[in-house]
Amino acid sequence: MSNTIFSAGSENDSQCEKCKKNEEKYKTKPTICMYCQLQAAFVANKCVWCCHAERKYGLPVQCSQCLQKSAFVREPSQKVANICDD
Repeated sequence: MSNTIFSAGSENDSQCEKCKKNEEKYKTKPTICMYCQLQAAFVANKCVWCCHAERKYGLPVQCSQCLQKSAFVREPSQKVANICDD
């Protein structure tokens, strides 16, 4: 079974089929996503996953582990504002 996901012209030029198709569709190279920091943003500085998650769940919150603002809260009960007790 010869189903390749990545094409490799050189070691630094490996790319999945989805990114290849998006490059052809949008006529541009991907930029870094403003939320998840992956190099997969083709439109509005957001990757497709983060764009859909933002529409569905709202703006992301900061992850407690990696400290990036890329955690989309799926449960409304978990959307607690971080308020300082000063």
